[in-house]
Amino acid sequence: YENILSVESENEFLLQKVVQLKLMNSKLDNYRKENLELRKMLEFKESYQNISLKPANKVNHNYSSIFSIIIDVGRVDDIKKNQPVIDMDGLVGKTITIGKYGSKVQLITDRNFAVSVKVGEEMSLSTFKPMHGKIGYLERVLKSIELNISDTIYTSGVSEIYPSDIPVAKIISIKNNPDKLYQDVIVEILSDVENLNYVFIIQ
Repeated sequence: YENILSVESENEFLLQKVVQLKLMNSKLDNYRKENLELRKMLEFKESYQNISLKPANKVNHNYSSIFSIIIDVGRVDDIKKNQPVIDMDGLVGKTITIGKYGSKVQLITDRNFAVSVKVGEEMSLSTFKPMHGKIGYLERVLKSIELNISDTIYTSGVSEIYPSDIPVAKIISIKNNPDKLYQDVIVEILSDVENLNYVFIIQ
């Protein structure tokens, strides 16, 4: 009977050890992933040495709206209203409310969001507007402009807020309706807006 109790006690101890080791492995795996992300961020920032980029962490989603996030930089970091926010894939949005230590970012998925972009070989001007999720559309794209599926759409630079050549979206659908003056162009947002952890503010 004593041997049985001893074995049960030892098994319980070993089970605790197994659980502790699994938790430690999970923590180490998370550290590894975070380290890889930080390395990517550093390489990304160094590739844009002519632009001042301020890295920031997403603190949490603003649950009053699915179209904004809160980041951990603010006035003490010289963050101002209407500064472009990007991730390593493209445009994320812009700062709209600035606190001392944190800021609110309007995401590119917000229905009220719009940005001037350039399309086609002629770099003709158009406007990107979101529809739902990562899907958006381009306004006033003339039929004379030649476009291709998977073409990347960039900011035009005519805005006072957004510098030129920030990737915005890629074309996923092009339709020409004979009754319309413009092409129907559907695009997919490039930034990983649904899984944001780290972002950069262009200063």
